[in-house]
Amino acid sequence: LDSDGSDGRVLTAIYYLNSDWDASDGGFLRLHVRDEEIDFEPLADSLVIFYADKVMHEVLPTKAKRQAMTIWFTGERCEAEQVPVAQNRISRPRKIRIKLKKPPRRQATEP
Repeated sequence: LDSDGSDGRVLTAIYYLNSDWDASDGGFLRLHVRDEEIDFEPLADSLVIFYADKVMHEVLPTKAKRQAMTIWFTGERCEAEQVPVAQNRISRPRKIRIKLKKPPRRQATEP
């Protein structure tokens, strides 16, 4: 489990790159929110963002190669009185699917 906050990580963003992933391969990201465990399957083109210093988390054992890009945002969290209440709460994570559009192809120009 990871989340003691001692490394300065405040926010974690994980983008999964696993095409043809099967649930039987395991490798789920497990977030421990309040008294609940929430599992995210590492499906291609999925993004999970969570407070790294507040949400206990772990990666469950996997039977296949699991690929992801992870970005950690570091710094200091503001005191509660500096942040509006609505932004300072940890809410139940939601699964949101975002379809990214490919940029238009550039046509080659002759010299």
